[in-house]
Amino acid sequence: METLNNIVLTIQNYMSNYILVIALLGAGLWFSIRLGFIQVRGFGESMRRTLAVCSVRKEKQEKTECLLFRRLRQQLQHR
Repeated sequence: METLNNIVLTIQNYMSNYILVIALLGAGLWFSIRLGFIQVRGFGESMRRTLAVCSVRKEKQEKTECLLFRRLRQQLQHR
């Protein structure tokens, strides 16, 4: 039983150290090329939307509402 355990542990170490890391890096590179490096092209827009400055609604004289949480709520409602 111990020999079977050692074999399984050896296979697990080999796969987690080499094969899975190479597969993850390869898949990330493939998706980056296939999607046209969207993580680079859309970085500015994503930062603009994420770090949006809290705004004050002038029409209704409401308190300051942070756009970040409002946009997150809207995005989650559409899913």
